[in-house]
Amino acid sequence: RRRRKKSSRQQLISFKEESEADRLASAFKAAAEKVAAARREEAMSVEAHMNSYIKRMMAEWEKELEAQPEDEKKTGEGKQALLQFRATQKSFLVLYQRIEEGTIADDIKAALWLMVRAMKERNYLHASEIYVRLAIGNAPWPIGVTSVGIHDRSAREKISFAMNGQAHIMNDEATRKFIHGFKRLLTWVQKTYPTDPSRCLNFNATRKDLDSLKSAEKRGEALQLAAAPHFLGKDGAVKAPSKWQDVLKHSGVNNKKE
Repeated sequence: RRRRKKSSRQQLISFKEESEADRLASAFKAAAEKVAAARREEAMSVEAHMNSYIKRMMAEWEKELEAQPEDEKKTGEGKQALLQFRATQKSFLVLYQRIEEGTIADDIKAALWLMVRAMKERNYLHASEIYVRLAIGNAPWPIGVTSVGIHDRSAREKISFAMNGQAHIMNDEATRKFIHGFKRLLTWVQKTYPTDPSRCLNFNATRKDLDSLKSAEKRGEALQLAAAPHFLGKDGAVKAPSKWQDVLKHSGVNNKKE
């Protein structure tokens, strides 16, 4: 009996070691594939690069959702996450088609390209600024509008179209949907590929960014951190700008004053 128990324990230990080795091997393989894909993208044209990156991020997002436990998938948060992914996935079909056919507007292509570059550099704050400029554009509605009735709005939009020569991009339903989809993708990428709070949009607003950042640091990932702004105080000590106190306060990072 003792021999059997000892043999069973050895088999269990061996199984655990193999499982851990397989897990590490799988993780290294996935990381290597990501690096290889990113390098291939750098040699592509702007259009192909965008298409490849967006599809790659969407595939990773889908894989993450599929890996969730069944109990988590059935929660309200789990269902909402799936709905957001599916809405984004559907909206991108038009984007893929326009990129591949070369029919995407130059200003939209330029903005999305800058967003992709910023996201790959983990500068999510800059990517969000580009998104806002793209979404607002030069449309006068609703800024400065005094009459807000539906008929007044319709008339003003018609006047705006005539003055600008073309409708604002957000008045095209398909365009509006994939641009909003890009914002959802940006939020997911920020959580999945974390960086320091100063380069994030609403860091830890969903209480997930900080956990993701800590997990990435434990794994030893390169976070592409930007140099933190600082200055020398009168006492010669290195200090951070006062606005960083608020950033740290809302990020969940302990900020103890000595």
